[in-house]
Amino acid sequence: MSEEHRVQHAVSKIFVVKIAVVAAMLGVACSSGRPSEKYRQVLPPQYSVARPGELPAILRIPLRRQGEHLMVQARVNGVEAGWFLFDLGSSVTGIESGLGKRLKLPTTGKGTIVGIGGPEEVAIRRVEHLAIGGLEVARGEVMAPKFVRMNRSLGTPLSGVVGFPAIASLPFSIDYRTLTLTIYRPDQFKAPLGVPRQRLRVYWRLPMVSALIGPDRLVWLILDTGADNEITLPLSVLHRWPNAVAAPLSGTGYSLGVGGSVQSVENWLKTVKLFELDLRQMPVTFEPPPPSLDHPWMIIGRVGNKLLQNFRVTIDAREGWVWAEWLPVGGEGA
Repeated sequence: MSEEHRVQHAVSKIFVVKIAVVAAMLGVACSSGRPSEKYRQVLPPQYSVARPGELPAILRIPLRRQGEHLMVQARVNGVEAGWFLFDLGSSVTGIESGLGKRLKLPTTGKGTIVGIGGPEEVAIRRVEHLAIGGLEVARGEVMAPKFVRMNRSLGTPLSGVVGFPAIASLPFSIDYRTLTLTIYRPDQFKAPLGVPRQRLRVYWRLPMVSALIGPDRLVWLILDTGADNEITLPLSVLHRWPNAVAAPLSGTGYSLGVGGSVQSVENWLKTVKLFELDLRQMPVTFEPPPPSLDHPWMIIGRVGNKLLQNFRVTIDAREGWVWAEWLPVGGEGA
């Protein structure tokens, strides 16, 4: 078993049903397969994350809003592959199972996706190159899950997912107002002027920043563009810090994920300090975290698109920094 097959995790939250996915490739029983000549003859994309020195100083890739999610158009082996979820809360990049079959991508083994509801076995397929906006972001083996639940909740067919590691080696910005993903050549990247920076922590191949709940309760929040809400925290936080919420009573619901569903609780946080801003009466969802992110010594949650859309977010994971420029969709002020 190769090292790259041992562990991969993806955490994402998909639309109203709040699908949280943590992908773990537990084992691969390999079967031989070779790309077809048709795909082997297709010219690769002009640029690649593996060749950063060949990038232009700035490469802009258009995004699309689908509800509270960001989508990006992809090409697989030179073929238009439809819309992929652009998900910083996912640690893997994957292609939809049915699309993989239609493109006749060779199967190289099987893996297991473990989500909030339990495990689900998926195929692993090989691609010559997967590109967005002329930029190759993946080649070789990718996960090939079924997106039946995701398609139903999104209201549109989902062809795949582009996760954080696919572009983590390059500085990039996400601009919700112009719906643009901007990739920077590393040796020409300059930090945004006048925008405060904050330390970025990468854990389980996911980007996280620290935040304060109330005056002094530290939590870590995954920058999750695959989540459709504002903030999600482990259910244990509600029991440990009951005074952190604004209302004595909470609404309940269900979060549907791989393998099933879990009960969630809705409320409001009195105060949250994030990106140097003091935010008040912030909607929050409490739910059981995936096992890999459930630690008594480290509280890990997520910040989703309903809050992130108020910022222009720039990330340089190589140096461990994130810049978040406050550009609220509803007006000025925090």
